[in-house]
Amino acid sequence: MRAGTVRARTRRATFIWTRPLRVATSAAILGWGLAASAGAADSEGIDLATANRMLGDYAAHVLKQLPADWRRAVKEQIRENPPKVTAEGVYQLDSPNGRIAFEYDAENGLLLCDAFVHKFRGRPHAVFGLSRAEVVAALEAEAERGTSTGGGAVFLDTVADGIFLRRAYGEEVPARRLAKELDLLTKAGEAWSYEHYLQAAKRYAATLKPPKSATARAGDFEVTLVLTQDPSTMEAWNTAPGSKMPDPITRSRVEQGRPMIAVVLFSGATVSAGGRARVEGKFHADYPNGEPAAWNLQQVHWDRPVAPPAGHVQHAERNVTLTFDARQPLGTYLIRGEVCDVGSGHCVEIEHPFELVTAR
Repeated sequence: MRAGTVRARTRRATFIWTRPLRVATSAAILGWGLAASAGAADSEGIDLATANRMLGDYAAHVLKQLPADWRRAVKEQIRENPPKVTAEGVYQLDSPNGRIAFEYDAENGLLLCDAFVHKFRGRPHAVFGLSRAEVVAALEAEAERGTSTGGGAVFLDTVADGIFLRRAYGEEVPARRLAKELDLLTKAGEAWSYEHYLQAAKRYAATLKPPKSATARAGDFEVTLVLTQDPSTMEAWNTAPGSKMPDPITRSRVEQGRPMIAVVLFSGATVSAGGRARVEGKFHADYPNGEPAAWNLQQVHWDRPVAPPAGHVQHAERNVTLTFDARQPLGTYLIRGEVCDVGSGHCVEIEHPFELVTAR
């Protein structure tokens, strides 16, 4: 249990911990995210003094829930660092129900309340190879399925690099009602953190499974082709031998003007009589009318003295990249290729359709 100050950018944020944290804390949680605020009333908003009065009411409610020995220590900390938000910082409480942070939106007159769900901790991909935006889409879909958000909305905080459930107040509400609503919000955050987050992400990843035509096998040699425009998500598949790789996911919608990487995942390659394991590929891409858009794109996906261990799905070291600019027609394209394991002589043919769309 401790209270203190930290800095993020040039902002100050005062924190109070009221129970040991199960997840490492961020330096600050600031409200610059993607999702719209939920729970804001149709009013002209509240001033900073009202926001702090509401925060004080909830902090007092949290104190009452603590064991007596904790309560005495925390009261002393609160005297030193009273619960307060400013126009430039946040205040965080770790209550028995879960972790919640408060921020004041001066422009709109809102008290923003963010219940913690998940921290990405700077990893290039989020989970199961999904990007952060895809994780938000997965959690929003989970909420639409009826999973309770405790009155909040899924919110991606790009500064704290994490997911929260956000509720916003644009008018003062009675202390008892506020305590009830924020308890529901923090409990929902805990439930999403330890249960719904991974379930939702896994369910969403299943919708991005590569088409059957993108996987082929000859003998022990197997290849799967996946498409992505986010190189960072490829790290999810670049696993060390012996570690479990997530199920492959692909993106069937490709935006104009952004490079598309045709990623080869393979297993079962062998060392040739010449003493090297080598996997080669040759690819073609077709316009929606069937005419060639790109032809005979050759790539050496693997060339080493050793082959990946048996049973290990290997991320190719080099892949084919294509970019379709605004002059290219929109519609359904097809990328097809032949990938060969030189050591065994096995070759497989794979193909993957994709939809070229206008860049967002």
